[in-house]
Amino acid sequence: MYKKIFTNTATSLYVGMLAMFMLSARPFAGLYIFGFKLGELIIGFCLILSVIILFVPKRIFANYFSNTDYLNVHKALILSFVIIVLLTNSSFSNLYTYRSSSFIWTICIIYLGLYFLNNKELEKYYLFIFLPIPFINFLFATGFYPNIIMDFYIKFSDKFQFIKASDLFLTVIVVNILFFKIKGFNRNTILYLVITTGIYFPLMLFNSRGAFISLALYLLLQLYFSKSYFKNNIRNFIYMMLLLVVTSLGSTLYIGNSFEIIQVEAEPQLISEAVEGIAKNKIPTREVLGFYICENRLCSKDNTLDWRLDIWGDLVNDMNDKSLVIKGYGFNEIFPVMLDPTAPGRLGRDGLNENVHNYFVNIYGRMGIIGLGIICLFYFLLIRNYLVFNKSLSILILLIPAFFNSFFDANMEGVQYPFLLFSFLGYAFLDNQSKEKTQV
Repeated sequence: MYKKIFTNTATSLYVGMLAMFMLSARPFAGLYIFGFKLGELIIGFCLILSVIILFVPKRIFANYFSNTDYLNVHKALILSFVIIVLLTNSSFSNLYTYRSSSFIWTICIIYLGLYFLNNKELEKYYLFIFLPIPFINFLFATGFYPNIIMDFYIKFSDKFQFIKASDLFLTVIVVNILFFKIKGFNRNTILYLVITTGIYFPLMLFNSRGAFISLALYLLLQLYFSKSYFKNNIRNFIYMMLLLVVTSLGSTLYIGNSFEIIQVEAEPQLISEAVEGIAKNKIPTREVLGFYICENRLCSKDNTLDWRLDIWGDLVNDMNDKSLVIKGYGFNEIFPVMLDPTAPGRLGRDGLNENVHNYFVNIYGRMGIIGLGIICLFYFLLIRNYLVFNKSLSILILLIPAFFNSFFDANMEGVQYPFLLFSFLGYAFLDNQSKEKTQV
């Protein structure tokens, strides 16, 4: 009885946190609790959980996983952190060490989502809580953000920030995945999919091309893995495409004619006027899709993307020059290439940006090929084992769009994005790796 009460209470709190991360994202993570930010407390909890995982007997996880290969790799990743700290003379007592390695600790959220969200007694209430959120966020992002909420976060959080395009995009896809998991692929879930993606396409295109492409990838993947539904319903597919076009056009008119969009993507704050000079004096040769080779690296005609490519190229070259390819820089400090005085603008206009805006490049920079190899192996085993036990690769519906977006953003270095991603990865796809439970 007490276990049931605890589980239901913990699940309710967990669902509430997910909903708040969807609705507020970064400001919610910055709320102060007993002098610490909520995001810091979450990372600290995940750190403790990671240490526990190292010593938990394998048989306990066998109750949740039919195959524990990737659990062993996860343990190897945690141990590699200790090795990298020692090899790079980082400090175990410096809080920055754990902040800069948050991408290791947040993986534990997979197990939290698996445990708490697969609560059959409360699952029926999830739709009432989550389904309205994409529409609320859409209103927030188009000029209807309530002042009372803004004032609350200004007072009690470390910063106020409108919801970024990457967080908006991820909310849309995880809520759709939730709907499909609970109700299956039917007329109602299709309608919700079309309407939510339709209204968000113009918003994403205006604010972030990366988020727009990621959302398009999600829609294509969802339709592909549900193609059997349309084999005998060609007419429904045509109607759906027409509704998607009409919804997108209506959203475009609504956004363009009625409101001045609130910029949710902070690109202009991260790229100073000096950064625009990166693209000057470069002569594109053999250009392919806007890309060309210059300065011994890949360059782009798009200044924003070229800014990222410039950082990644410098980081790789600097690591080669300093023989850090194997172990990386470690966790002591900001990457030196971000502080390069000959490449102004990398710290942003507020001087606080320290991210390279790429999940995998960040891992490579911190842990070299040791950490990058282990991370890639972890995700490979997740996908492989899901395929073996479910005869499907539908796990890619979530992973491909989410990781594509994180390939051009710093979202995985925060808390809200991995909290949503890993929670729903555990809930929707790793639920005991059973066909009956995991098919979306």
